[in-house]
Amino acid sequence: LIFRAVTLIANSVASVPVKFYKANTKKDIETEWMFREGFSNLIWKATASMCLTGSAFWERVQNDYAKPQNVLYRNPYSMNVEYEAPKTDYNGNYTPQYIRFTQNPSGVQWVNFPEANRYQMVYFADFDPANDVTNGVGNTEVALTNAALLRYMDRFAAKFFEGGAMPVTF
Repeated sequence: LIFRAVTLIANSVASVPVKFYKANTKKDIETEWMFREGFSNLIWKATASMCLTGSAFWERVQNDYAKPQNVLYRNPYSMNVEYEAPKTDYNGNYTPQYIRFTQNPSGVQWVNFPEANRYQMVYFADFDPANDVTNGVGNTEVALTNAALLRYMDRFAAKFFEGGAMPVTF
């Protein structure tokens, strides 16, 4: 059921018509998606990831001059997100806030510096009232908890009747 629901939601979101515009001082000009990775594929995977884990990640592939060249999907099950608040040490040295993304199997890291407007990762996260940065609880996680409860209720009733429908006594 979860597979079907996630697929239906992701297919619906990915099928929404999208137009891209190049900003111009006089008039916005419609343009094509500028990256090799297809937009509908990226948005499908991001939507499915959001439903499953509450987060989604797109790596911003750039050249040496920080010009974006491509966007790649990254699996949320293999990503760790760490937030470091801005701080000043005793010597007056300021360290800006950053968000570090680490991919578990490879150890590859990306760092976003929001204050400096420097980003290496596009990060989507579900709302969480407890924090502003890391992802909240995914819809699937909530659904699986309820599904497990229903399963155990059904198993209890089945075992009760398999045992002769007699209450347990000592």
